[in-house]
Amino acid sequence: MNLSRNDFMGCLAEVLRGSGYSVLNGEAVPLFPGKTPDKDGAALMASNRENKRVLDDVKFQVLADAPVLSPEQKADIELAFENEISIDESARLAL
Repeated sequence: MNLSRNDFMGCLAEVLRGSGYSVLNGEAVPLFPGKTPDKDGAALMASNRENKRVLDDVKFQVLADAPVLSPEQKADIELAFENEISIDESARLAL
């Protein structure tokens, strides 16, 4: 990750913490004694986590179904990567 982006994210996290938020796994959750986070916000975060899980499952299935490449096919794809030549997603995942 870019160093300047790391600095920005660190500064942003400090500002959020100073405003009463706790930053966990990239998600900002307000911490107020005796109060719980907004139910709509909690439902949205739960939905977001479920969507990420579904996308991961699809990606893992695509990887599992990827064909076994011959050494020549593998070399061709790696050469395309090195030369920044566009390749289709299935070839990229086959590596």
